[in-house]
Amino acid sequence: MFSLLLSLGIALLSSGFGHAANKPVHLRLGSLSLQSGSVFQLAKDFGYFDEEGITTEFLIFPSAQKIALAVASNDVDIGLTGIAAAVFNLAGHGKLKLIAGNFREEPGWEGSPIVVSNKAWSEGLRHPRQLAGHSLAVTDIGSTLHYTAGRIANKYAFPPDSIKPIPLHSFPEIFTALATDRVDSSIVPGMLAHGMVKKNNGHIIGWVSEESPWQVTGLLVSSRLLTQDPKTVEKFLHAFRKGSRLYHENFNQLSPEANLKNLADGRQPLRQVTESMQRFIAPVMTAEQMVRYPLYMDIDARLDLKSVEEQLHWYQEQGMVNRRVTLDQVIDKPLVSSFTTP
Repeated sequence: MFSLLLSLGIALLSSGFGHAANKPVHLRLGSLSLQSGSVFQLAKDFGYFDEEGITTEFLIFPSAQKIALAVASNDVDIGLTGIAAAVFNLAGHGKLKLIAGNFREEPGWEGSPIVVSNKAWSEGLRHPRQLAGHSLAVTDIGSTLHYTAGRIANKYAFPPDSIKPIPLHSFPEIFTALATDRVDSSIVPGMLAHGMVKKNNGHIIGWVSEESPWQVTGLLVSSRLLTQDPKTVEKFLHAFRKGSRLYHENFNQLSPEANLKNLADGRQPLRQVTESMQRFIAPVMTAEQMVRYPLYMDIDARLDLKSVEEQLHWYQEQGMVNRRVTLDQVIDKPLVSSFTTP
């Protein structure tokens, strides 16, 4: 009997996720180096992962699709990324699950602007309803930027393929393409868009949060980790939600103007929160920029299931996701059901 128990213990430890009592579990976390991903850094710096017995390492990727692929191939254990077509396809093959929400395009919060090149602006492209017939830079075909263009097309009743997606695979390439008039438009992080406008490299013509709100990013877990060590996933999620709450309480409960005053007065923990985020975000944002251009993140990292289902159906209609894939294959119900928005 002893030898059997010993064998089982060795097998568990060698699986990669089994762990001895009181020994920290090490997780590899994948994200883009943007504000949305900085929740990972907050959970680390404020001790939330430590409280759950978890150590972490961050792996930074250039696009959402690559994060989903890394989670599916177990190159990372958990990913925080845009809910792109690849997420649905890989979930349909049983490789990963969506377990929580993150950044949402929410009315009243700037979020992501629609930016056009100087050339497109001079030729009269001044409103999202005019995007038909124009090119739009995306990180990848089937990315969140591609989906957003589809939502805008649907709102203004023109075919989604009338906006020509140009895959450039990273935001730095998108910024260069806009600045050099190689593309007509794109959808980029707010603070970076304001920087482009200041440098006269583009013009903001609208905000996704006002044009078509939706759940943009979510938390992915590899099916391997979820199956072999569900307790660790629960502990991680508990820490992650604390990080989301910390972000929400410091950026989403007061107006940017009120928070700028709090920042100037040295209010804590706002100053500590911005310092933590600066260790993660690239290119680096100042504390003032973080406060002036906040994203909206749900206080409990809830996932808007209605929005996720709409995304799934849109990708299926465009032929990017197999029609057999269902929402139940994409999400882990026990982890997300009680955190679904109404």
